[in-house]
Amino acid sequence: MDEAIMLSALQHYAFCPRQCALIHVEQIWTENAQTTRGQQVHERAHGGGSEERDGIKTLRSLPLVSREHGIAGVADVVEILPDGSPRPWAGPKSWTVSSRDSAQIKGTTLAFSSCPGDGLTATFAVGSPQ
Repeated sequence: MDEAIMLSALQHYAFCPRQCALIHVEQIWTENAQTTRGQQVHERAHGGGSEERDGIKTLRSLPLVSREHGIAGVADVVEILPDGSPRPWAGPKSWTVSSRDSAQIKGTTLAFSSCPGDGLTATFAVGSPQ
């Protein structure tokens, strides 16, 4: 794989192709109220680690690479169900899912689909705070 497309680039491109190029090609980034809020929301997930509750193991900041699909990135939170199958989780059920979020979710699903084993079972309550 020459150069993988970052999972986050899928969301950035869906929002604005120019924004995607500025961030991922030119490496130009400026914080604003929305990006600061996003960082706060993702702080726990980006801290890594894991926990287990009711037979479900929760992994945070899980690196993903799909050479088959040419994508790579980090899944914020992945639940490993009792049968061993993974389920990405990217926010409380109260969040709404935008088309921008959906692009990144689908990329994550693709990355999981090329993992050994059963792959992805379902995407669980994903989106952005309103």
